[in-house]
Amino acid sequence: GMDAAGRGPLNQAGSYIGVAIIQLATIDAGCAAVGPARCPNRVYGFRPSSMLTMASVITGVTSAVLMPFIGAVVDHTRHRKTVGVLTAILVCAITGFQIAISIDTWFACLIAEMFGGFALIMHFMSVMAYLPDLTDVEHELTHYTSRFNIVMYSVQIVYVLFLIGMVYGLDLNSIETARVAAAGAFTIATVLFSYAWTFLFRKRPALSQVKAGDNIFNSGFKQIGRTTKKIFTRYHALRWFMLALLFSPEAGAG
Repeated sequence: GMDAAGRGPLNQAGSYIGVAIIQLATIDAGCAAVGPARCPNRVYGFRPSSMLTMASVITGVTSAVLMPFIGAVVDHTRHRKTVGVLTAILVCAITGFQIAISIDTWFACLIAEMFGGFALIMHFMSVMAYLPDLTDVEHELTHYTSRFNIVMYSVQIVYVLFLIGMVYGLDLNSIETARVAAAGAFTIATVLFSYAWTFLFRKRPALSQVKAGDNIFNSGFKQIGRTTKKIFTRYHALRWFMLALLFSPEAGAG
């Protein structure tokens, strides 16, 4: 529950930082008067309005390529907690760095955001690997997952309300809002992750062994292939749901 609570602000902080990145990129491109949508200039090879899209594509492709391997490490080795701790440290460090976002550091913050997004996805994957340790009863597992999501989004709502109060109370602009958002997410996540991964998450043996003929590098990709084949041949409703799910989040982000 504490890890879920720590992820709530991190999920939301990126939206505030993203707005600040676009605004600062627009200023850096010399288009402060016309805004990012009408800016014809490029900075670091991209138009300001395309910066977040480019970052999202890189993060998504990198996650898709590396997730099967890291997932295999989480499932088939005893390093489940190691992955969780390292990704938690990386996410918190990156969020803390983004507190310093400015006209001089915005591009570095954008690069950091890509690494942070990737690390947060890997962190969530390592957390999910602990769920089978709670119960092997399917409806109880669904109950636990629902409760964790409720905790995450509840903290996220409180975090957003806090930021709204800060914005209106102190009359913050988008850059200042991004700094406050990063500071708040960094503080909450650091405290909750530190407690959760020090006292609650334990070192655990491998969830399963690598299948005969596979190895740690290809087992994740082969498992994805087996699962995909099974979904497409036996579960037609799930097949269409998964295809829709591939496009709907990125359509909204775009």
